[in-house]
Amino acid sequence: ALDNKEGSQAGRMAETWYAPAQAQGIPFAFLVDTKGKLVFIGHPLLLQDKVIDAVLAGKYDAKQAAADAEEAQKKAASAAEEEQKLQAAIRPKIQELSLAMSGKNWAQAEQKLAEIEALLPESRRQGLDSVRLQIDFGKGDYPAAYKIAAKMSDDNKDNFRLQNELAWRLMMDKNLKERDL
Repeated sequence: ALDNKEGSQAGRMAETWYAPAQAQGIPFAFLVDTKGKLVFIGHPLLLQDKVIDAVLAGKYDAKQAAADAEEAQKKAASAAEEEQKLQAAIRPKIQELSLAMSGKNWAQAEQKLAEIEALLPESRRQGLDSVRLQIDFGKGDYPAAYKIAAKMSDDNKDNFRLQNELAWRLMMDKNLKERDL
C-alpha cells in the first residue's frame, strides 16, 4: 500500500519483492523468520497464526512445514479421488431417482433415495431430507411429510433460505391437499 519510490518508478518493494514473487494482487504477504529466511509468500488469509507464532518464537521448522504441506496435498488429492468415485457411483442413481419422481413412481423413488443414502457418508445425508419431503408429498403421506418439514426447520434454524423455501412450499404449493402451517 505504501512503497519507497525514491529512484524507482514502481517502488522498491514492488521491484524487489512483489514482482519476483509473481504476486497477482493485493493484499499479499511475506513472512521472514528471525534469521532472515523467507518463510511464507501469499495471501495473508492463508498465513496461519500458529506459523507466525512459531516464527516469532524461533521455533519454525521449514522442513517439517514442507513435509506437512506435502502430506496435506496427498490427503487432498486422495479426498478428491474419493469424491470423484462417489460422484461416479451416485450420478446414475440420481438420474434414476429423477426419472422415478417425474413418473410419480414413489416406491422406486424411495428405493433409489435409499441407495443414494447408503453411498453417502453420514455427514452428507442431511440434504436428502428435501427429496424425502418431495416424495412424501407426492405419495400423499402428509403426516410423514410434515414430520420431515419440522425436522428440516428445526435442524436449520439459521438457514433463512431453507426456511423461506419451506414456508413458500407449505403455503403456496397448489398440489398439497392438506396444510400444516
